[in-house]
Amino acid sequence: MKILPFYRHGVLSDSKSMAWLACQLEQTKRFGGSNNKDYEWRDDVVDSGLNLAEDVRNAITGNGVDVLLVGHSQGGLVCRVAAVALAGKHVGTCGQFTKRIIQWQCRNGVPKEGSMKLGVVTIATPNAGVLTFGQMSVAAELLGRGIMEVASLLGATRDLQDLTTPRLFQEFENWYVDAKYLSISGVCVNRYNRGWVRDLAELWPIKRVSVRFDVPNDLLVEDSSTDLRQSLIRPEVDLINSYRHVRVYPESTSLNHWGVRRSGEVVKVIAANLDWLFAKGDSVRPSAG
Repeated sequence: MKILPFYRHGVLSDSKSMAWLACQLEQTKRFGGSNNKDYEWRDDVVDSGLNLAEDVRNAITGNGVDVLLVGHSQGGLVCRVAAVALAGKHVGTCGQFTKRIIQWQCRNGVPKEGSMKLGVVTIATPNAGVLTFGQMSVAAELLGRGIMEVASLLGATRDLQDLTTPRLFQEFENWYVDAKYLSISGVCVNRYNRGWVRDLAELWPIKRVSVRFDVPNDLLVEDSSTDLRQSLIRPEVDLINSYRHVRVYPESTSLNHWGVRRSGEVVKVIAANLDWLFAKGDSVRPSAG
């Protein structure tokens, strides 16, 4: 059976940025069609995720469909929200975002039992927040503020607040999703300790507040943030039986946050894990809880 893929890009980007990856994966002959759409990355992540869930629901025409959600950067969070809406069982409290997801499930319905099996791939996705809030102390706070300032100039504030504060990630605690998740990160070196970035850190305004970037990162997302097993907040997926994390190019200093989406190694990792993502067993059983 062919896999039905859905691709979502990250911030400051569009669907063209995912076209190469989609094309390469289609050459594996495992995929049937391709849904690679633009979305308004300035909107909040929950709105974008629910729109993706709607696209998936409308695309399912039979039973036993294998659906793969692939997201780069913020697009990975969009895919996680869609997975919750399509296959999530509410198991916790009912926060602002959770209420909206439950309302979507009640209004639109969810795929019937056995109608699909769901897999999620996140690539360089800040699964615990951009540069992991709370894990880089002053550096994370200042960089987060800088990102927000730039974003506000571009008309984006809601989505970046979702990525630089715990509020979205705490909502995932309220759900359990019966699906396989594969997260992929690019590098595990400190990109802020090399070349011009290191020189930038010596400038008076930055040096004055003693900002140091001492953790592995890809210029935007801290490496540990991509791995759900290192999240300080419990995610919606079973980390023991239904989750894998793979790091490509661990020693690379040239592959950054945006280059990883055009990496041949990423294509190989996804292709090698397709059988695991859609292993035989019970199909997802969505529930509004």
